[in-house]
Amino acid sequence: MYVLLFFFSLRIIFYPFYKKLKDSLLFGEPQNQTSAAGDLERGTSAPPPVEEPLNLEVGGDPRRFCRDEIARLMSLSGFSVIRDGQVSDVLLAKFPDELIVAIKIYHRNNLASFEEELEILLRLSHPNVLRPIGYCDERVGVLVFKYFPKGNLHDHLHNQSTNFPWHHRMSIAYKVACTIYFLHENHTIHGDIKSSHILLDSQLNPKLCDFHSSVRFDPENLNSESDGPTTKTDVYSFGILLLELLSGDEQVDIIGDATKAEEMVDARLNGQFDLEEVVAMASIAGMCVREDASEKPSMLGVLRFMEDKVPSVKVDVVE
Repeated sequence: MYVLLFFFSLRIIFYPFYKKLKDSLLFGEPQNQTSAAGDLERGTSAPPPVEEPLNLEVGGDPRRFCRDEIARLMSLSGFSVIRDGQVSDVLLAKFPDELIVAIKIYHRNNLASFEEELEILLRLSHPNVLRPIGYCDERVGVLVFKYFPKGNLHDHLHNQSTNFPWHHRMSIAYKVACTIYFLHENHTIHGDIKSSHILLDSQLNPKLCDFHSSVRFDPENLNSESDGPTTKTDVYSFGILLLELLSGDEQVDIIGDATKAEEMVDARLNGQFDLEEVVAMASIAGMCVREDASEKPSMLGVLRFMEDKVPSVKVDVVE
């Protein structure tokens, strides 16, 4: 009920943009129009046919859509803009079978990023990696994802009315660490790990998303100097994420003495945390954010440390 109210309220708020995009999808658009969604049906003079059923099975291999099918989906259900970004737009739409999806449409000048993200997501399969349930690469870049109404980790951490217990935070931290380790074992660097790129499902399981900055690496040249992201880039970002989970604050001073970590703990926890675990997590966060990359731990080292020092990471979270 609340999801539908949210869906339709967004549609009302963004109606002018919604109408412009919908018209451009189905009937073409002016030559100076640069919207991502407008690339789907540029120059089409009539709506695509609607005779065939348009459904999607969640859990199987990602389905390859043609451009007309994406436009048809949006013409049947309408859509709401939930993010208008520099690289892509994200729209909310609903399939005829009531499945609500997030449609990520790349701007046409960023199709190379789309191709890289699609290649990585089709290759990887992990319970905490957000894989698309569909995509379209027919002269446009479109990824279709299951919609997660709980939002992202950033929203939960920085919503002052949200009670986000300690064991929830530690479980999420551990699962994200496992996911990053999985990526590195598969020669993939995420490159942009942060709380807003971690969605949460109904059981508060994290889903790492936004792989547009991701790159593959050659393990034989792992130690070579590079101007781009490295595995230690992900390690550093994970350290910052740990500090955010500990403090509930995006701007946290790096602490030099982990024994003083209690002073930085999120006050909303009301003392409901294990001090030894706080010190341990602050210690590993401090190691991850060291300036010298050679002194940073690997993600395997991070995992072993967490498993040894922080029992809460193994607690299953059930909301």
